[in-house]
Amino acid sequence: MARSFGGGAVTTTLAPVVLVAMAIGFIQLLSLIANFSSGPFWDGVGAVGDHFDVIGGGICGAFVVFGAASVVFYRPWRRRMDRKYRAGVVEAVELEEGKKEDQKTPAGSSSRESE
Repeated sequence: MARSFGGGAVTTTLAPVVLVAMAIGFIQLLSLIANFSSGPFWDGVGAVGDHFDVIGGGICGAFVVFGAASVVFYRPWRRRMDRKYRAGVVEAVELEEGKKEDQKTPAGSSSRESE
């Protein structure tokens, strides 16, 4: 059985970064439109645009916290996955051996009768 972990690591690392970048871009676009619009919604958008330093700090802090958590929790997770994989390989080998034995004995007869 082949294991493939490469694609998942790239996706789980890149997806949050892309989502955060899209959210920041969307807020920037709304802030630009808010310069030419008025109303309570646009006042709220302007308030968010005025506090980008706090938002940016929160985003950076979240990336640091989740990065540190991934470093701490990776090794126990990897050990659990390896144990699970090895158990699956043992089951698969046992099943294959059982199928081979079933194929050796003719249909309708037991293994004692064929000896």
